[in-house]
Amino acid sequence: MKGFKRTIAVLAVLALAACGNDGGNDSDTATDEGAEVADDGLEVVVEPAEDTAGDPAGDPGTDPEEEIPAGPCGNGTLDSGEVCDDGNSGTEFCDTTSDGACLSDCSLLNGTCGNTTTDDGEQCDDGNDDSFDGCTTSCTTNDTSFGDPCRCTGGDCSALDFTAGTIVGCEGLAPFADSSRTLACMRSVVDTTYGVTVYGANGACMLMAMGCEGIGCGLVPTTGDVDTITCPAGSALSTDVRTELGGVITITTKTCHQTCDTQAGCRWNETEPSGSPFEGDCGQWTCLPGGDGGETICLDPRNDG
Repeated sequence: MKGFKRTIAVLAVLALAACGNDGGNDSDTATDEGAEVADDGLEVVVEPAEDTAGDPAGDPGTDPEEEIPAGPCGNGTLDSGEVCDDGNSGTEFCDTTSDGACLSDCSLLNGTCGNTTTDDGEQCDDGNDDSFDGCTTSCTTNDTSFGDPCRCTGGDCSALDFTAGTIVGCEGLAPFADSSRTLACMRSVVDTTYGVTVYGANGACMLMAMGCEGIGCGLVPTTGDVDTITCPAGSALSTDVRTELGGVITITTKTCHQTCDTQAGCRWNETEPSGSPFEGDCGQWTCLPGGDGGETICLDPRNDG
C-alpha cells in the first residue's frame, strides 16, 4: 500500500508549497491529508483510483484489491470457520443491494449489521446510523481509539495537516500522544488547488510523527519524533521516507494505524458524513497489508493511486 503511505507523507510537502499561497483550503469540509508529489518538483497530481464500477468517487462496487486466495471462502458454501459465503471474494459495501452479501473473507454477513442483535462476526450492534456512539455502523466497538471515527472542529483545521485543530472522537488515544507522536484524524479531502484526493470516510484516529532533513525544512511542518516513535498495542507502524524538491529535502513520516485480523474489524459500512467532499457516498475501509512488519491494517484502497 505504498500509495496510501504517500497520502500522509506528502502533507509536509504540500504545506511547503502552500506557504504564501492563499489558494489552499483550511476549512473542515476540505480538511485533509495526502496526495502524491513528483520527486522532481512541487506539482501535485493525484487521480482517484477507479473502481470496478468505473466511477472514481461514487459507487465503490467491489474492489479488486480485496480478492482472496482460492479456497473455501467464496465457493458459495458455508464451510467451517465462515460466518457467511456469498460465492465471491469481494466485499459489497454499505450501498449493496445483493441478497446475502458477505465480506470478502466470509467474516460477516452484511445484512445482519444493524438488526440490534450482535451476530457472528460483529463486535456490537445498536441498530442506529451513528458511528460516533459506542457502536459504529459497521458493528465495530467505538472506544475512541485507533481507526475509530473522528472529526476536526475549529478554525485551525487544515487540509494539509491532520494533527491541526481540535480533534473530536479520539479521546481514547489522548493518553498515547507524547513528545514522539501526535494525535491525528485522517479524513476525506478534495483540494483542487493541489489536485489532492484522499478517502477516509468519517475519519480515522491515528498517531503520527513527521521529520524533515535538508535545506528548506524550516518551512515544512513537523511533529513528534520519527527517531523514537513507537506504536501502542492495537496499532502498527507505517513508515514512508521521501526525497523531494529535487533532492533538497527528505521527509520521513511514521504513522500508527489500526490493526485488523478480519474484514469485519474495519468500518466497511461507513457513509461519508455531511460536509465531506463525498457526502453520502459509501466508504471502503478494508483490512489490507500496510504495516512495516507485514501487519494488516484498516485502509481505503482507493488511496493507493
